[in-house]
Amino acid sequence: MTSHSTERKRSQQEDPALTEVSALESVFLKVRRIQEEQVQKEERLRTEQVQREEDLKVEIRLRDDAIYRMQQQLT
Repeated sequence: MTSHSTERKRSQQEDPALTEVSALESVFLKVRRIQEEQVQKEERLRTEQVQREEDLKVEIRLRDDAIYRMQQQLT
């Protein structure tokens, strides 16, 4: 018997409900992995956004300090 016909017989003997459950489990695991990746991506983006905001606050503070010093020199 060839490997191909053995596969076909094995497939015919499998319970269709078990095959469907296995397929659903596979889909479920893929969906869960994608969801976990999405959550990690969102967390990374939030962290990057917070860092950008902090960097901007520092830049604004430095600019304001420089403006204040220049005004003091003019008076």
